[in-house]
Amino acid sequence: MDCRAIEAKAATACFRKYQGAEIKFKGSVPDSWRVFQTRMVVRRGGKLGEKGAQFGARDATHPANAL
Repeated sequence: MDCRAIEAKAATACFRKYQGAEIKFKGSVPDSWRVFQTRMVVRRGGKLGEKGAQFGARDATHPANAL
């Protein structure tokens, strides 16, 4: 197992512990932002999506996924 696979397993275990945790904000935010669900952010890479699905924070739709 390479080091990226080990890190991925560790990160999955870590973020799984936060699933369902409440997140507090000042001001008005969408209700869906108030509870952490998952860290996964799936997006297609490359100009026309020619790369496979990748995980990243650039196009996050939830604040927790931008971490």
